[in-house]
Amino acid sequence: MLMVELEDYRNASVKMKKDLQDCKEKLAEKEALIEELSQHIATLQEEKAETNEQLRQKGIESTELKQSIDEKSNLIAENSKEISSLLVQLNDSRQQMQQEINFLNESLLANSAELKNEQRASSARFAEVKRLKCENDTLVARIKCVEEEFKNYKERAEFVFKSSKVSDVPTNVHSNLSQAADNSGADNVSFDGEIDQLLELLKQRNIVISQLRTKCSFLEEEVKNSQEYSKTLLEELNALHDSISQIRRQSQSERQRTIGEFEQKLKKEEMLRITLENDLKLITGREIVAIKNLKELKIECERLESELEEAKRKILLFDEKKLTTSANSPPLPQHIIQKQQRKTSFSIQKKNINQQQKQFPKPLNLTTKIPTDFLQNQQSSFEDEFIGRNAVIGDEDNATMNSESLTDSLDDLQSMLREAEIEPNSEIPSFNVSELPSDALSLNGGLQRIYYSHEEYNLIIQQLNSCRELLSESEEINVRLNEQNNLLKEEIRRLERNQHRAKQLENEVCSEYFKNIVLKFLTPPRVFDERAQLLPVLQTILHLDEREMEMVRMNITAQAPQGNQDQKGEGSSFAGWLGWS
Repeated sequence: MLMVELEDYRNASVKMKKDLQDCKEKLAEKEALIEELSQHIATLQEEKAETNEQLRQKGIESTELKQSIDEKSNLIAENSKEISSLLVQLNDSRQQMQQEINFLNESLLANSAELKNEQRASSARFAEVKRLKCENDTLVARIKCVEEEFKNYKERAEFVFKSSKVSDVPTNVHSNLSQAADNSGADNVSFDGEIDQLLELLKQRNIVISQLRTKCSFLEEEVKNSQEYSKTLLEELNALHDSISQIRRQSQSERQRTIGEFEQKLKKEEMLRITLENDLKLITGREIVAIKNLKELKIECERLESELEEAKRKILLFDEKKLTTSANSPPLPQHIIQKQQRKTSFSIQKKNINQQQKQFPKPLNLTTKIPTDFLQNQQSSFEDEFIGRNAVIGDEDNATMNSESLTDSLDDLQSMLREAEIEPNSEIPSFNVSELPSDALSLNGGLQRIYYSHEEYNLIIQQLNSCRELLSESEEINVRLNEQNNLLKEEIRRLERNQHRAKQLENEVCSEYFKNIVLKFLTPPRVFDERAQLLPVLQTILHLDEREMEMVRMNITAQAPQGNQDQKGEGSSFAGWLGWS
């Protein structure tokens, strides 16, 4: 009987050794699988560290770009202030120059009116002098005729006196001579009367001639004075013209200088705007690349989660196999069963807590951290467990190892895996900002998911809003600069037209032609007004644009019924057409 029991005991011990050998082989397979999983977890942790480093670098680049955008926006604001101050100075100088030009134009118009009056008076005096000269010439001719007649009368009288003095002639001849003398005496009496009349007439003519000569001398003095006065007026007009041309040259040079400075500043602003646009394009490109990287990282995380799911599934299969082996093995002692029940209840409680935490998703956090201490502790715990298990399993010569130590080592491995599975902070972060999952699976060996806090999420949203506001402000500044550029171009074109008009007005032939056109415009309007026909000529000379031509047409139509206005009003209206006032 004892031999039979011993034989049964030997058979049972052989069977137990075989089961122990099978369990050792299974444990070696599981250890190899666990080593593979630990290596895979280590690679995942390295990838996570690399992605965290990339995210940190991207954050540093974004802060640097934000600082550069702030500096450039401040520079743009300072440049806009300088441009506004320069525009104010330019407008002030333009108003001062316009006032001076208006004053000089008024003085020039007054001097030209005085010169015209003096020219009219001098022309009237010249006409009177010519008339007096003609009268003097006629009087001199008449005097010459009277002198010739006087000479003839004088010769005849001398002849008569000579013939009356002859006394040795015969009586008949004497009688004839006496008769002739009587006749000649009567003639002499008549001649004497005529001579007296002629002498009186000569005296009167001489008096008139002397009066005319005095009047001519007086008129010549007046003509000389008027010529001198006209010369002084011409000199004053030339001086005014020189001063006006000098002021125009100075204003032109000042205007060109200010326009050049303003164009340089505009070029600088344009270059700054182009650099800002390029920087914004780079920023947007970097954001697009970052979004792509985030999408790739999300895909990689999903892949890792799928691999983790597969590893969990393998672990569950391993647990099922272990349970089946434990069911086929002899029954365990009571204290081991109680220990396993306590462990399973504790794991169930942890799972319930984890599910409750997953129902309330945590806020976002853009800063991911690597729990290195936790990983080291987990790795050390894994190594200790592996060493302990290998030490227990490797002792093949120890015949007193029972099923309780084997089940304890298996229970320790299972509990360690479950604790790593239900760790509440062991969740992998999702790198997509727009859509982050509220829950995710955990990684064995300490791979954790770090969520983002609500305050940091609000800070990121504020940064994005500030970037959008900066972009909108830069676009508004760009539009405002383009409008200012268009206004300056229009002002430069207007100034060039005015310069061209001034150059053409300085030309003598063009000024004479322009003077005739101006006189046509200054004349009172008639029934058939010629001013509308002269508009193309005026547009060609002055290079008027459509707006100025429309103003001239409106003035012509407004003045058409008002034909009795004075000359000053016409001149002022024409000056208004030309932009002098």
